[in-house]
Amino acid sequence: IWTLGPRAGVQRSRLGVGSGRIVPALVLNANDVAGPPATVAVVAGDAQTGRVAALLPKAIALRVLDGAGNGVPGVALALSASGGALSDSMVTSDSAGFARARWTLPRVPGVLRLSVRAAGVRKELTLTARATVAPPANVVFTEPTGTPVVGHALGTHVAARVTDVYGNPIAGVVVT
Repeated sequence: IWTLGPRAGVQRSRLGVGSGRIVPALVLNANDVAGPPATVAVVAGDAQTGRVAALLPKAIALRVLDGAGNGVPGVALALSASGGALSDSMVTSDSAGFARARWTLPRVPGVLRLSVRAAGVRKELTLTARATVAPPANVVFTEPTGTPVVGHALGTHVAARVTDVYGNPIAGVVVT
C-alpha cells in the first residue's frame, strides 16, 4: 500500500527488484489532489485606504486552502461589501486556489467591510477598507448676521465650509 504525502501534486515511487542490473526499476507516478476546502486566507488587499469613489490600489486576493494548506481549485466565493462596488460578487478559485476581485469605494468616507463566504467553509472571512475624502473642490461662505455699521466690527465671523466634489466636508483646510 502506498500512502501519498500531504502535499498536492505529482508524487513518485521507485520500485526495484534485486540490484537493478537484470530487472530495471519501475517508477510509479501518482497525482495527489487537494482535499475539500477548509479555510479562506487573505493574500493581499486587506486594510487598505483609498479616496471616495476610487478603485482601491490593490486587488483583493484570496486563497482557498484544504486542511493541509494546499490550494483548492473551483471553489465559489461569495463577496458582499458594506459599501461601494465590487468587480464581481461571485468569484471562483483558480487551479492554485487563488481568487481576485477589485473594489471601488463609495462616495461617502468611512470604514467599510467586505464579507467572503466560500462553499464548504464554515467561517466567514471579513476584510476592511477605509474611504477618505477627495481633494477640496468646493467652498461655501456663510454671511455674517446683523447690520454692518461703518467703523465697527461685524457681529459674527464669516465661516467657510470646504467640501470635496461629492459634498463631503473636509476639516483643517486653510481658506485665505
